[in-house]
Amino acid sequence: MASTAMYLENYPELFKLFLEHAPVAVAIFDRQMRYIATSRRWLSDYNLSQQNLIGLCHYEVFAEISDKWKEVHQRCLAGAVESCEADSFVQLDNSIDWVKWESHPWRDRHGEIAGIVLFTEVITERKQAAEEKLKQYQQDLETKVQQRTQELQKANAQLHAEIIERKQAEIERQKFVSLVENSSDFIAMATLDAETLFLNEAGQKLVGIESIEQYKKTNISDYHAPEDWTYFQENIAPLVIQHGRWQGEFRFRHLQTGALIPIEYNVFVLQDQKTNQAIGLATVTRDITERKQAEFALKESEARYRELAGREQLLNRLASQIRESLDIDKVVETAIQEIRDLLQIDRCSFSWFEPRANPPTWETIKEAKNPALPSLIGCHSIEKVGPVTDKFLKQEILQINDIKTFSEPIHREFLQLLGIKSEIVLPIKTLSGKIGVIVCGHWAETRPWADSEVELLQAVVDQLAIAINQAQLYTQSQQAALTAQEQTKQLEQTLQQLKKTQSQLVQSEKMSSLGQLVAGVAHEINNPVNFIYGNIVHTNTYIKEILGLLQLYQQAYPEPNPEIIEKIDTIDLDFLVSDLPKLLSSMRLGAERIRGIVQSLRTFSRLDEAEMKEVDIHEGIESTLMILQNRLKPKQDHPGIEVIKNYTDIRKVVCYPGQLNQVFMNLLANAIDALEESMKKNIGQISSMQIRISTEVLENERIAIRIADNGLGMTLDVQKHLFDPFFTTKPIGVGTGLGLSISYQIIVDRHRGQLYCFSELGKGTEFVIEIPMYQAENT
Repeated sequence: MASTAMYLENYPELFKLFLEHAPVAVAIFDRQMRYIATSRRWLSDYNLSQQNLIGLCHYEVFAEISDKWKEVHQRCLAGAVESCEADSFVQLDNSIDWVKWESHPWRDRHGEIAGIVLFTEVITERKQAAEEKLKQYQQDLETKVQQRTQELQKANAQLHAEIIERKQAEIERQKFVSLVENSSDFIAMATLDAETLFLNEAGQKLVGIESIEQYKKTNISDYHAPEDWTYFQENIAPLVIQHGRWQGEFRFRHLQTGALIPIEYNVFVLQDQKTNQAIGLATVTRDITERKQAEFALKESEARYRELAGREQLLNRLASQIRESLDIDKVVETAIQEIRDLLQIDRCSFSWFEPRANPPTWETIKEAKNPALPSLIGCHSIEKVGPVTDKFLKQEILQINDIKTFSEPIHREFLQLLGIKSEIVLPIKTLSGKIGVIVCGHWAETRPWADSEVELLQAVVDQLAIAINQAQLYTQSQQAALTAQEQTKQLEQTLQQLKKTQSQLVQSEKMSSLGQLVAGVAHEINNPVNFIYGNIVHTNTYIKEILGLLQLYQQAYPEPNPEIIEKIDTIDLDFLVSDLPKLLSSMRLGAERIRGIVQSLRTFSRLDEAEMKEVDIHEGIESTLMILQNRLKPKQDHPGIEVIKNYTDIRKVVCYPGQLNQVFMNLLANAIDALEESMKKNIGQISSMQIRISTEVLENERIAIRIADNGLGMTLDVQKHLFDPFFTTKPIGVGTGLGLSISYQIIVDRHRGQLYCFSELGKGTEFVIEIPMYQAENT
């Protein structure tokens, strides 16, 4: 006490006044946590007005103080400054107050820490008011979340439709781009002011443009000679605008050489799909240079071709015959037979060059010959044929009128061994790059080859090359068609899978958000409910003690004064004494009910059970029923829905708890919808609405959960599409058509189970969930 007195002697009067009238509770302690000084507010806040605290240890005054506070004191004595905006503190009467506090060390004249100063403010009433505001805020937030959820559902539906539309548009665009880029025609688009917007690769090549950057700087007028552009503007452009298109022969100008290119011009207007207004011009133009050159050559040699009219007729007939078939073997066989008959020679054959053989060879696949001659079908190495192979690979014709005058020794020896006197060889190169030759030979005598015959053979070879190319293209197109069909089938399967996956992702995200919301709400409700529930016991004890004390007063003073008698009559004391315990019991039951609801919400959300775990199936069903309790209770328009449970004793099942709860929610909500709809339509004169839930253990370690209702039932046509994504019988805006589809995927795909539906119109519906008790990857 001597040290305490010493400290008090050093306090200024002003500081004593500060402690006396400080708006917050203040206490000053020495290093042993003995009271040195306190404010009046400290004594009143902590019910210490009747005690002299100076010199007493704080831990003696508050004997039940927690270790947390002691640790704070020790840290402050070590030099730390501690504070808290809201902390709980147990008063001497065991009541709990919320306090805002701050603790500082104080130092003596030598700068050493001599103790701590503790400032506190009781904020219990403020805390309770804040909790009330938080509760109101949570209610408002829940309403806004529901509204926002509905808006998001609507937005998701619109987004899904737009995604499908855009995907289809992208597929069509890709097809169009592929067609345009691979086309051999000049394809371009331009603005109405003739500014070039697009030009495909074939078009760039035709007019001599070397890069994309170059054509972006050009104008449609650059592709025409000045006089042609003037004609286009004055005559063609008005017709295009008036009729939407113009087609005819015209000319382009090569940008590099200035040469004029004859074209078949097809110009048309591009229109806005919504307004039908012209927004640009497009053209699909074909280079007809070769056709024009052929026409010119035809005119120049008309006289000479008249002389060869007979042979031309044969050539045409031959071309017609070999082009009637798309079978390469048939085409080649027809061609060599017609050539032999036309030229009256001993043999005509066709061979393919096989460069990958070792050594490379010429393989003769078809021949038309004099029956008396031996067959040459088979392979002949280039070593025997000689260096003339190089001429054939360069697409050069080999013409030998007399073998004796041919200077190349290897091929001459090869022909002599076969007995050939004269030979002409015409090479063919297909679009695929394969090299072939038509070989005409004569055995009986030498046979000079006339120029007209060579020209005729060249024409036949050209026709044969076209026919072979067509046959190869036909074969390739068939293969491409088969490939395209297979790819289309795969794309359709992929699209269906994407639709299912997308719907599952949308619903899973929705349920995840709902689960987080439910878990958050449950957590926030749980704290104040536990606080209330924990204090009800103490409240009940205190009231019993007060009532007991009241009885003692009544026994000790059976004749109270008139003022007390009047007050007893006014407040109806007997009723209060009898009703107060009942009131507390009712509050306890209400708190227990809220705790049960919170537990059901947390069980349903199962945010900590996203993976497979062993769970009680019945617990999940009960939590779902608790959440749906509001829809099951009686209402003005129906007497309520009776839930009949028939549970079998089932040990815990390995599953995805959150997803399985989602299935229970979908099936039970659909059953409630069906019953409410039945009551509205009064179908079958339903006397009571019932949902029957039963569980049972099946063979092979499987369980079954049956959820049945006595509602409307379904037609067979509805049952066929029941698990299809986006199929719903509910009005627009009420159902998304995803619930049963996702439930089916959860049971069948995720749990390797089965989901059945049994329904008869007018007699109700039953869903049966069958799942294994254990999963293969979680045995």
